Amino acid sequence: MAKKFGKFLMVTAAMGAVAAGAYYYLQEKGKTVKQVLDEDDDFDDFSEDLDEEMEERGYVTLTPEKVSETVKKAAEEAKDFAQFAAGEAKEFAHGVIQGAKETIAARKESARAAAEEAAEAVQDTVEVAEEAVEETAEKTEDFFEDATEKVKEEVKEAAEAKEPKVETFIDDEDEA
Repeated sequence: MAKKFGKFLMVTAAMGAVAAGAYYYLQEKGKTVKQVLDEDDDFDDFSEDLDEEMEERGYVTLTPEKVSETVKKAAEEAKDFAQFAAGEAKEFAHGVIQGAKETIAARKESARAAAEEAAEAVQDTVEVAEEAVEETAEKTEDFFEDATEKVKEEVKEAAEAKEPKVETFIDDEDEA
């Protein structure tokens, strides 16, 4: 990522230098064109032009020293701008990173709190389930005790019902 950003800054600086050089060149070139256009504004009266002496046109001489100075100046300005942009980008990135760290810390804290709440809920559920198991065990034990008692009574009653009952008839006469 840093290599790409460095290349981006270098290309931006070079393009800025080229743009500044072209701007200064065209600015100087534009001045001479404006002077010529200003002289030709009046197209109606050609007789006055013949009477007046023609002014010599001024040319801007471009020497290699002047062009190289302009390019050097533009390169320095582009370098300064690139350094400024790099500083601003660094500050911006630092702010973004700090914000991301704070967000991550807040999310960790909320996740930790949610995990604790979930653990408490699970513990409460386990306690309720244990109580329900104990209560069910007690009720089941009571049910089986009651059922056992009923079965014993029914078996006793059934056994009594199956035993032949012997009735003795005592006559009053036999007793005497």
